[in-house]
Amino acid sequence: MRRDGTDSNGSFVSEDLTEIVDRYAKEVRINLSAPAVAPAGPAGLRLDHRRVGQVRISRSSVADNLTVTASSAEVYAVTTVSAGALHVDEDRRRWTLGPGVGGLYRPPRAPRRNRIAAHTAMTYLHIGRHELERQLEVLIEQYVQGPVDFSPLLPLDGSPAWLRIFRVFTDVFDDPHSAVHQPIVNEPLREAMINALLFAADHPYRKLLRREAAPARPRHIRLVIDAVRAEPEHVYTVALLAAIAGVSVRTLQQGFREHVGMTPLAFLRRVRLERAHADLLADRSGTVAQVAHRWGFTHLGRFAAAYAAVYGVAPSLTRSARAEPN
Repeated sequence: MRRDGTDSNGSFVSEDLTEIVDRYAKEVRINLSAPAVAPAGPAGLRLDHRRVGQVRISRSSVADNLTVTASSAEVYAVTTVSAGALHVDEDRRRWTLGPGVGGLYRPPRAPRRNRIAAHTAMTYLHIGRHELERQLEVLIEQYVQGPVDFSPLLPLDGSPAWLRIFRVFTDVFDDPHSAVHQPIVNEPLREAMINALLFAADHPYRKLLRREAAPARPRHIRLVIDAVRAEPEHVYTVALLAAIAGVSVRTLQQGFREHVGMTPLAFLRRVRLERAHADLLADRSGTVAQVAHRWGFTHLGRFAAAYAAVYGVAPSLTRSARAEPN
């Protein structure tokens, strides 16, 4: 095994398949499997993985054919191939990425087999699943039931806006002192790239993005949304939320269904789930039960069921996925 370097923020370089599958999978929250015997060393596989703020970006190369299977993930992956080819099979769908054709991977619903041809070089940038989905919600002002079913192919003709931002992030491989390491630079770039991808890629919500701007939400709806996001752990009732809004319970419920797409209490539950999910991903101290109680869930079984319905896994699996590698 050869390890060229690793640091406390998750960046590393490796040419060992076992280490790459282990460290990379934990770093980007994806379940991977690969053959027990595979090319290794300078003539085989190399992965350079960097973390730039909340952005995770990787560059890989292989000398021989290699197959890796992804069975679940909490990320969307933007992929470009500078040499060679990547052949992907998932749930009766097949596609190929190569120079001139990029890809946008959504979290897989079924095991996704990635067949990497010999002498292939790729770069991929990972976007947190719920970061992208929440940004889409902001743009269309509707609830998004993820994962978003993107078309996997992204043509690179004409140097689209998302690709130009993508290349700014890849500068970190050649310039470790790049300004993109600074949060004041990379955070707005990350948001701009997500927006550019959402407008460029084909997905079920694309028409909503291109429609004329919808009227702003009424003030009483915004008051409740702001209150819930500020203190989701607070004990709220529909009557209390209506009092915050200064309207009747019926008016509040009708307004939420029209402008948010769910009831006020369903919105509260979703915000609480988001906060619990963030805590579990951050691997903060405390058990799953303590995280649930922290965000207002008093019944652990119902919390686990609601969590699994939204995120596709049990909360305990989210926590274990963030455990440090041995």
